[in-house]
Amino acid sequence: DPSTPATLYAGTRGSGVFKSTNGGASWTTVNSGLRDRDVPALAIDPSAPATLYAATAYGVFLKEIGLIENNLTLYEHSKDERAHYAAASTDIQYRFPMGFKELYGVAYRTDFDLKAQAKGSGKDLSYFDEATKTRYVPHVIEPAIGVGRLFLALMHSAYHEEEVKGETRVVLRFRPEIAPVKVAVLPLSKNEKLSPLAKEVFAMLAGKWRTEYDETQSIGRRYRRQDEIGTPLCITVDFDSLDDQAVTIRHRDTMAQERVAIAELPAVVERMLASF
Repeated sequence: DPSTPATLYAGTRGSGVFKSTNGGASWTTVNSGLRDRDVPALAIDPSAPATLYAATAYGVFLKEIGLIENNLTLYEHSKDERAHYAAASTDIQYRFPMGFKELYGVAYRTDFDLKAQAKGSGKDLSYFDEATKTRYVPHVIEPAIGVGRLFLALMHSAYHEEEVKGETRVVLRFRPEIAPVKVAVLPLSKNEKLSPLAKEVFAMLAGKWRTEYDETQSIGRRYRRQDEIGTPLCITVDFDSLDDQAVTIRHRDTMAQERVAIAELPAVVERMLASF
């Protein structure tokens, strides 16, 4: 409500701030916290509920962590559906296999909370704004999300099956920020000549990224195991590596492979993870 004097603030884990003032409304973007970029600015319609903009901002965060955009929608509660203290309420819904269900709820509770606490405690909980020389009771925008539903939505968005050479490949297409393992180091085979160099490569990367070392079973099976847990990059040390001091990096989503000098590996891994 733009008539409310500078009292509506919605933090979005660093994605931005919606601010309503006497003169209208504005949207300020800041770094998303997940990637080195700003989220897009949103056009502000001062007549729209503040919860709509707060929910849109939280939606930016959900897309940043990897939820499929087409599976997200906003649902604005009618007056009869809202809690008695809420002047507006907007849900972010996700298209689960069983249909659209609430994922994230955002309620504009006005000044109900602090006025009730002030009345019960007998304490003045108003705020004096030095810039405008006005005093007011701050309003509250309340976001609510359950980690269980968020995890289910993330798994649903990441899970993919595809046919590769007549076999089904299962892959979790997690964003690198979310993937539990960022890089896997896989010697071509369990061989006493390959293992020492492969373990050197592992030690080089493990200090910066969550890295897994695996040398059991065929290289194809090990690729599939990493696909199934969402590891973005696999690095293979083969017999040529002993001579040329280079390794092969495999991209999880495209399965494309690139030969890289071991000395350049940390910089290349950083670039490739940022490109997902």
